[in-house]
Amino acid sequence: MEAVIARLEAVATRLEATDGRLRQSGTSTAHGVPATVSVPQGGSKSAPITPPTSKYQDQDSFSQVISATTAFLDVAERIGGEVLLASRTMAAGVQSVRKVLPAFQVCRAPSGPEELQQLLAPVATQLEAAGKLGLGSRSPYLNHFKVVGEAAQALSWVAYSGPNCGMRSPPDHVSDALQAAEFYANKVLKDWRPKDAAHGEWVAALKAVLKAMQDFCAAEYPRGPAWKEGGLSAACFLQGDSGAPSSTRAPAAQPPSAPPAAATTSQPGAAQPAKRAGQVPRAPPPPPPGHLTKPRGGPADEESRKASGPTGVAALFADLNRGTAVTAGLRKVTADMKTKNRPAQEGAGIAAPAKPQAGAVAAPQRAAPTPAAQPPRFELVQGQKWAVEHQVGVPDLVVADTEPKHTVYVYGCRNSTIQVKGKVNAISLDKCSRVGLLFDRVVASVELINSSSVDVQCTGGVPTLAIDACDGVQLYLPRSSLDTDVTTAKSSGVNIIVLAGDEDGGKEAEGPAEAAVPEQFVTRFRDGAWVTTPVSHSGA
Repeated sequence: MEAVIARLEAVATRLEATDGRLRQSGTSTAHGVPATVSVPQGGSKSAPITPPTSKYQDQDSFSQVISATTAFLDVAERIGGEVLLASRTMAAGVQSVRKVLPAFQVCRAPSGPEELQQLLAPVATQLEAAGKLGLGSRSPYLNHFKVVGEAAQALSWVAYSGPNCGMRSPPDHVSDALQAAEFYANKVLKDWRPKDAAHGEWVAALKAVLKAMQDFCAAEYPRGPAWKEGGLSAACFLQGDSGAPSSTRAPAAQPPSAPPAAATTSQPGAAQPAKRAGQVPRAPPPPPPGHLTKPRGGPADEESRKASGPTGVAALFADLNRGTAVTAGLRKVTADMKTKNRPAQEGAGIAAPAKPQAGAVAAPQRAAPTPAAQPPRFELVQGQKWAVEHQVGVPDLVVADTEPKHTVYVYGCRNSTIQVKGKVNAISLDKCSRVGLLFDRVVASVELINSSSVDVQCTGGVPTLAIDACDGVQLYLPRSSLDTDVTTAKSSGVNIIVLAGDEDGGKEAEGPAEAAVPEQFVTRFRDGAWVTTPVSHSGA
């Protein structure tokens, strides 16, 4: 037994030395894994190193992707923080794709979606992590997260299984992800490049990763992964039986199994440990999962199914066939349960407020916030504009000493009366309530905007009255100003009262005449055009 162990240690020493020389000379196989070594069963010298049974021709082109990812991480480390964490997620996704690549050359095509998902589980994990980066986040780097989330979708090209799988070919799929990521990349450039040029370099480095991935797919897998005919199953590859690497790092060399001759000459009790030296026994595979819809079919399950009776649609038809007996289990509604028979104080379907629990402190009710009172203003600004603002409860506010070039602007007043003497250019009434306006003559127009319950009286003349988004407007006009144009928009409750006065040679009119401005209109097609007229209601 000691002789066998000594021989194994000597072989392991020579293997480690050979592996070190191969790494220094750059003759290791793809993905950083050393070539397999075969040891003859009867000799003490190690056999020459043979190339792997499956050639990983994608190493040269995928190394460009790894180089671009390394440069991408270098730029992200200069930014640091959340951007670095998101960048590491993208880099981890690239590494997960690198782990899956050997399976395309040593494994047969998956028999179904379940086997393919089992093989691509590392890639799916990184895609899910990238998609959750920007969920519910208020970080200033939210656009960075979305760029990584869109760019990571390029890694799902490994799931392409044919023209009818719902995906485009791997090169086109990566190109689509690049275009989707470019939308948020432009936002990153707009917001961050003026502040820090490193963010612009970060975007360029990420695009370089995707372009390298696109070139790799176009060169090696233009029509999708090419599986090996008669190769290993996905389960064997994941368990490490394929001889292919399971990670991107080179595993430490392990001593090979002992020759059969030595095992037969050793003691019976020590032969089994020597034969499996350096290996960890595998756990037995788990039992197959049960079906989601079909019963297990055992005797106990069959008895319980018969005892429980029919289920599903069969149970529904069984209940319908019972006739009136199906309602036998329902509770009878008595007269006192009916709403119409309840006492009046209980209300009709209105739930009573919950009583506070004993010892509980009632939370103070917060009153609705009231707008802060603004300081009143009444002044002539720059010799041209009268500013009358935030006047509340002022019944006798007079604007005197006016000139034809002056304008009057009334804003935010309530429960006040404003009189404008003389001739002015224009008057505007904005966001006022319960305000009376009295003026003599206006050169241009009088405008009423966003106001309610407003009384406006003209004692001289005004060419135009414009009413916009107002409610409850009373216009008092003299008979000398009947040529006034009244324009309304989105307003209601507008009435025009023409005051009584002398006309037709001093004949006294009977009294004021009131007319309502229409609010409803009807549009009809007449003589090749649409004609809109006010709605008229006939009847007493």
